[in-house]
Amino acid sequence: VSLPIFTGFGRSLGVARAEEAQQDADEQVRATSLQLEALVTERYLALDGAFRAVAIQELSRQAAREQLRLAQDRYRLGSGNATELSDAQNAVALGEGNYVNAVYAYHRVGVRGRASLTLEEHHVSSYQTRFGGDCRRHRGGRGLHERGQAG
Repeated sequence: VSLPIFTGFGRSLGVARAEEAQQDADEQVRATSLQLEALVTERYLALDGAFRAVAIQELSRQAAREQLRLAQDRYRLGSGNATELSDAQNAVALGEGNYVNAVYAYHRVGVRGRASLTLEEHHVSSYQTRFGGDCRRHRGGRGLHERGQAG
């Protein structure tokens, strides 16, 4: 039986290194968690902006249609001319195109957001597996939805 009475501070050094490695791992998980939270916020704001753009383009499209209807009525009654009618038709075509582009942008933002979040979720879960921790514990034990910060 041997009793290591003096190990040259080897045990203390090993414990200190292990604690430092654990702190590094915890900070790495926390950093990844913060990156994911920033990404979710960014994607949510982008999606919200795209949704608002669709609503604005819908209003613009409706206004252009109404202007066309009024221009057609004036032309039919003889108080409008062909140029006014043509301009109103062009405004409707432009409004329709802008609306379609806004809807496309909305869907593109949504798909891009889902794809990047899926990759980030995989990245975080690999850290959780590697370090055996739950990155939510670094945010007070609550996820984004529980804190009311996700859409």
